[in-house]
Amino acid sequence: MKKVFLFLVLTSIGFSIIFFSCKKDQPNLGNEDNETIAIEKYGEIHNEVLDLYYKKVGLKGTQSLDEKIKYIDECLSQVVDDIEEGSFASIVNSNQFNVRSNIELISNSENDFETGSIIINELYDNNQITENEREYYYTILNTYEIYSSNLATLKVKLQEIENTILFDELITQFEKNNLLKVTSISISSVEYWELDTKNLTTKASIPSWIAKDCVGAVTSVQTGLTGYATILFGPVGGAITTLGAAAVCSAIE
Repeated sequence: MKKVFLFLVLTSIGFSIIFFSCKKDQPNLGNEDNETIAIEKYGEIHNEVLDLYYKKVGLKGTQSLDEKIKYIDECLSQVVDDIEEGSFASIVNSNQFNVRSNIELISNSENDFETGSIIINELYDNNQITENEREYYYTILNTYEIYSSNLATLKVKLQEIENTILFDELITQFEKNNLLKVTSISISSVEYWELDTKNLTTKASIPSWIAKDCVGAVTSVQTGLTGYATILFGPVGGAITTLGAAAVCSAIE
C-alpha cells in the first residue's frame, strides 16, 4: 500500500513539473509586445521621412494639408518597408478620434506651446492620458518653450527628461512606451533642425514650429487611434500614425 501511495505522489510531482515547465515556456500573451519598430528607432525614421519630404517638395510655397499628407504618406512607405503607401492617408482621412482635425489644428497653430497645452488638457479630461503622462508632457512642452532658441541646450534637456522616464519606477511600462516614442521623435527632430544643412529655417522662425511634431506625436499615441490603425494595418499601424502625424505637423510652410 505504501508503494502504491509513493508511486502516486511521485507521479503527481512529475505531472506538476511538466505542467509548470510548459506554462513557463508559453508566451505571456497579455504582455506581448506588438511593436514591429523599436521605440528608439522612431526618431531616426522620423528624420529620414522629413529628409525625403524636403527632397521631394523643397520649399515650393505653402503646401495644403492634403498635399502634406500625400507626400508624407509616400515618404513613410519608402522609408519603412512594412508600411504600404496609402495607409497613413487612409487613417488621417477617416478622421477617427479627430486625427485629421488635430493635425490641422497643430499645423495651422501660430503658438505650438499654447496649442499643445490645450490638447494635453483635452486628452486628460477625456481620460485618454494619465496624470503621470500629463505631467511629463507639460515638462517636455515647457522645456521646448524655455530653450527653443538654443537647440543644443534643448536637445540636452530633452535627453535628460528621456533618461528620467527610462528609470521612473512609478510609471507603468505602457505609459513609459508612449512617453519614449514622443521623446525619441522630439530629440531626433531637434537634431535634424540643429544641423539644418538645407538652410530651411532662421533662428527667428524656430519658436513658431519647433514643438509641432512633438504635439503631433502626443495626439497619436494617447488616443485610441493607434488601436484603430492596428486593426486596419496590423502591428505597424501604431507606428504609421505616430510617425506620420509627427512628420506632417512639423512639415514647415
